[in-house]
Amino acid sequence: MNFMKKEDTRMQLLECGRYKKTTFARDIIGGKYHDDKFAEIFYLESVTYNSNDSGTKWQDIVLRDVTGWIRGRVWAENIIPEYERYTGTVVLVQGRYTVYAGKPDLTIDRMEEAEYYEVSDYIETISGDSKKRAFEWICKIMSYIEEPYRNLADELLPAGRMEEIAMLPLGVKGAFSYIGGLLTYTSEAAARTYYELRVASLVKCNISTALTAALLSRLASAKMLVRRGIFFTTDICQGMAGEDFYTHKMLLDTQAFHKISVKGRAELLHIFSAIAGRVPPGTVEAQLVKSAVENTLFIGSYKNDFAEYDKKYPYSMSQDIYSASLDRRIYRVKEKI
Repeated sequence: MNFMKKEDTRMQLLECGRYKKTTFARDIIGGKYHDDKFAEIFYLESVTYNSNDSGTKWQDIVLRDVTGWIRGRVWAENIIPEYERYTGTVVLVQGRYTVYAGKPDLTIDRMEEAEYYEVSDYIETISGDSKKRAFEWICKIMSYIEEPYRNLADELLPAGRMEEIAMLPLGVKGAFSYIGGLLTYTSEAAARTYYELRVASLVKCNISTALTAALLSRLASAKMLVRRGIFFTTDICQGMAGEDFYTHKMLLDTQAFHKISVKGRAELLHIFSAIAGRVPPGTVEAQLVKSAVENTLFIGSYKNDFAEYDKKYPYSMSQDIYSASLDRRIYRVKEKI
């Protein structure tokens, strides 16, 4: 990235479309700035029109970056309908830090699409160390899988595809909805299945079937993602049932799958249907993998929901919140004093 020299003003940086982000939403929410002019880069979450009883009109603007959200307003004299078209893109914003209804706010004079920016400033991205650990776990799990299931795992998860998976979230929101989330989920679900199998070692079960199903359990989620700028959305049915369809199709389109015995193929498909909730688990393998997947998603949702809450309410002391993704209240244990 080619940044401007230090002597260039922020306005000049705004004009040329090249600027390294230095002010984040959490700084503004924390009241670090007041009545100062600014020119900064944010992801434009939404633009809506509003007015009051006296006839004053404005555009409500919601901006975000990796640290949280900040609201702003474009007052009547600066309203530009084209701003709605910028929704879902990274924009350069010029204006002034203000306070509205007792909360930190932005008065926005101007917005335009940003040409240069760092994706990691706007969406959480897996760290290099976490990516390395996930790769290592997946390789370890695959070493326990025997033929012909190993051929299936190799065909759908070849070494060359790992970097591609590391650039994808598991979904558009909720657990593991960050860049690299699909990779993290895959490694954690497979690792939990591995440990469940060790605990259940006295029960006769097909280790290769269970580990293969765990590794591939949400791989088809990539088929449901549509990139929109730096974020992802979806234009088809969300949920495990929709994903189950793509999982079955993914397997049926794979040569290695058809080299597995009829019984083995049926066992794999049964596990995926059990994960999706279409049928109750009827085998030990299905029960173990379903449990590992559900625990991985629960812990991921728990961590994500508290992280999002803390971004939105950085000074809240609440130890319990309502989780929409889990449809229940969740609690965090207070740290020991």
